[in-house]
Amino acid sequence: MKDPQHDLIAPRKWVDLFLGMNGWYAVVAAVFLVLMTGFSVQDYKDAARLANHSEVATATIVKKDTGRSNKKTKYYLSYRFDVDRAQYDFRRSTSRGNYDAKDVGDTIEVYYWPEDPKVLELVKGETLRSAKSGQFFALVAGVIALSVVWFLGSRTNRAILARKKGVQTTARITRIEERKRKGRATGKGYLEFRTADQRVGKSLDHGIDTLLDLGVGTEIVVFVRKAEVWWEGDVGPREEVPRVFPKVL
Repeated sequence: MKDPQHDLIAPRKWVDLFLGMNGWYAVVAAVFLVLMTGFSVQDYKDAARLANHSEVATATIVKKDTGRSNKKTKYYLSYRFDVDRAQYDFRRSTSRGNYDAKDVGDTIEVYYWPEDPKVLELVKGETLRSAKSGQFFALVAGVIALSVVWFLGSRTNRAILARKKGVQTTARITRIEERKRKGRATGKGYLEFRTADQRVGKSLDHGIDTLLDLGVGTEIVVFVRKAEVWWEGDVGPREEVPRVFPKVL
């Protein structure tokens, strides 16, 4: 039966609870790790190709344009060069100073791989540097992903152990706080609560309206294990152990 204080009618699964604790940060970091590793591997391949054999061509600026990203202006130069009567176009971001200094029609030397002129670089060695940067960021993403999994995974385990083996008791809500982002309400918030023996706990994030409906001073069901207190509305109700009656002969 649904508890009037929350929507959970069964124990919350490990993955669901992990994600509820912002475990999706680990997922994002893992995706970033895979992407950066893929980019880095490709850059290492292209760097090796250019190092073994590259030709020089003259590329002409055919377009200048700008874009907006994270409220910042980005500057781009588009180039074109010819190889064996075929034209190749590419576009690169650049600094504001270089953008202002260049005009359509200006030329620059490019180094390309003859077997596929789309594999190119404007400065010798830039592809290898890009590969090393990608490798570094992939390493950082891997460390972040593992750290998040370890920290939040341990926290998730403790919450589930409290539900399974901790003391089930009650606590009173002492505070309801809404999360803010850049000074604006997010619609999400959390509870703070205290047990009769003065143990203090804090809930995961929930819809602020749901929490406000509970109200400060309301008594809620919690699980206590060691120094931690977990709200039933976060971890779900305790598993019901089926009663086994002996057979009557």
